[in-house]
Amino acid sequence: MTMKNPITLTLVWWLFLCGVVQAQVIDVLIMKAEAGAPAAQVQLGKAYQEGRGVEKDLKKAFIWYERAANQGFAKGQRPLGVMYELGLGTKKAPEKAVFWYTKAAEQGSARAQTNLGILYETGFGVEKDYEIARSWYQAAADQGYARGEMYLGMMFEKGLGQGKDTNKALEYYVRSAGRGYGRGMAQLGMLYDSGLVESGRKEVETAKYWYKKAVAKGYYPAKKMLDQVIKKELEVSDAAAKGLEILTADSEKFENVQSQIVEDMITPERQKEESELEKQIKEAEEGSVSAQNRLGELYTEGILVKRNLKKAAFWFLRAAAEQGNVNSQNDLAVMYIEGDGIEKDMAKAMLWLTKAAENGNDIAQNNLATVYANGDSGGGQDIDKAIFWYEKAAENGNDSAQNDLAILLSKGEELEQDFEQALNWFNLSAEKGNLDAQNNLSVIYADESWAGKDMSKSNYWGHRALAEHGDALAQNELAIMYINGDGTNKDPKRSFFWFEKAAQQGDITAQNNLAIMYTKGEGVEQNFEKAVYWCEKAAEQGNLTAQNNLAIMYSKGQGVEKDLSKTVYWSERSAKEGNQTAQKNLAILYVEGQGVEKDFSKAISWFEKAAAQGDLASQKNLGVIYASDEWQIKDLSKAEYWLEKAAEQGDEMSQQNLAIIRQESKMQKPKMD
Repeated sequence: MTMKNPITLTLVWWLFLCGVVQAQVIDVLIMKAEAGAPAAQVQLGKAYQEGRGVEKDLKKAFIWYERAANQGFAKGQRPLGVMYELGLGTKKAPEKAVFWYTKAAEQGSARAQTNLGILYETGFGVEKDYEIARSWYQAAADQGYARGEMYLGMMFEKGLGQGKDTNKALEYYVRSAGRGYGRGMAQLGMLYDSGLVESGRKEVETAKYWYKKAVAKGYYPAKKMLDQVIKKELEVSDAAAKGLEILTADSEKFENVQSQIVEDMITPERQKEESELEKQIKEAEEGSVSAQNRLGELYTEGILVKRNLKKAAFWFLRAAAEQGNVNSQNDLAVMYIEGDGIEKDMAKAMLWLTKAAENGNDIAQNNLATVYANGDSGGGQDIDKAIFWYEKAAENGNDSAQNDLAILLSKGEELEQDFEQALNWFNLSAEKGNLDAQNNLSVIYADESWAGKDMSKSNYWGHRALAEHGDALAQNELAIMYINGDGTNKDPKRSFFWFEKAAQQGDITAQNNLAIMYTKGEGVEQNFEKAVYWCEKAAEQGNLTAQNNLAIMYSKGQGVEKDLSKTVYWSERSAKEGNQTAQKNLAILYVEGQGVEKDFSKAISWFEKAAAQGDLASQKNLGVIYASDEWQIKDLSKAEYWLEKAAEQGDEMSQQNLAIIRQESKMQKPKMD
């Protein structure tokens, strides 16, 4: 349990950085998108849809999603379905929405599976079918997609598609809520509020807890639900005061089914959880500080037990007061600050924060600094004490405090300006993954007024911040930086790590790069089978380099059984889309008759396509072919043309052959009388 540090300067720098980094990323996106990379097309579409880095333009967003979708890219098919469903950038077309959602869902997109389930459940663009809807929700839920789990829970609660099953509904709502999905939290709260869980009685406190969590996650309809519960509590309280007996119409029915529900819920797993809880309680009562602290956490989060902040505070207090546990002291202080399970009391909060901070707890030190910086201690703002505790926390490795201290040192207002020391704290914080510090470093290194300006380092930290925030394109770019030592030290293992992260998100460039890492054994043990796996992923989604690489692996039998017909297939796919290396390789296959019948005319055609794009080997080959009698198409002017092209690239052999061809051409010219 920690408190955030609201340092304004960090937020300002972050907003400024967004413009810097996004401008760089958009340029890269446009280049890759226009080259046909579907992952870049999708991200560019998203940028136009949200107005991020470019002026918002739904029609352009639609165009880029469509291009990616037409290449079979699931991450383009799903948003294209959304555009058709909602009529964004195009006319509303429910049937087309169904078509594209289905395409993406069949490729395993959990988001598309959920959207498709909704259309089947509501009959929008397709005939209503609850069973099909449930099957798509199930597919999404099986992948751990919180929204799909929530919708599946609703199907079980309502009995749509199959029989009603409240326990299953509870299971999927818990899963969805546990993943931080606000609406899933609200549905779980409603289930507890309705009295359909376990005991058959309403569990109002638990319902209120989940409604509050939902609101905190930004699902604001839960606020109305919470208000209604509180209003009912007040009404019940008033009625009780007047001596009225209040019963719900269904109370007797719920009591009748209680024993059956409880019996159904007693599973080996449940018994294991109960024994674990009993063990924690026993150890806590015997004085185990770790058990006391753990019990406080269990009661705070509602794990294994019904959420009870008063009991959480009780156990934190025992661990903090009787045992001197610094973690419990900090947690107890935060409860006093926020009034969770205990009456707000800033004096007691300061007492426990100070105890924990003086005992070396870096989180408490940072929290205490924040309280002093914000003037919440009860004695007004105290910058000197704030700086003192920021320094203590920073020295103990707290990355938030390190970033905040760096800001103070760089501003030179509350502290004497020391930019070198500020840079040191920013680096320490950023290396620990602090997003604000990473963004701040990116801006600092891009500052035109600073003598230490270094755009490679600026790009490195900007991409790292985005990468650690889950941006696949940035993850791929960061991996390349680690390969080349651009803005950082060369590190093949980190490069592999980020390529893998981006590849798992569906970035096809990263998938191909990951395949190369496995092929070369860079940053990871050499593994041709895994190389083929990732190469196929990228190739099937239209990455031309991956298609060519896959063709080569089939020709060598690396990680896959040798199959020249597949070599021809993948070479041809890549060559037709303009990959010059694939065009050259396909020409060689036609020359040698590997996986295909010999065909010199097709070979020459593919050599010429590759040569026209500047492929040196193809230019040399064409020069030799047109100079030779063997192919029966001898043409010294064409031979000279292509050898000249190769010679211009510095090829010595072509330069020598060019001299020979020119001499031969002179000898063949007719003499004038």
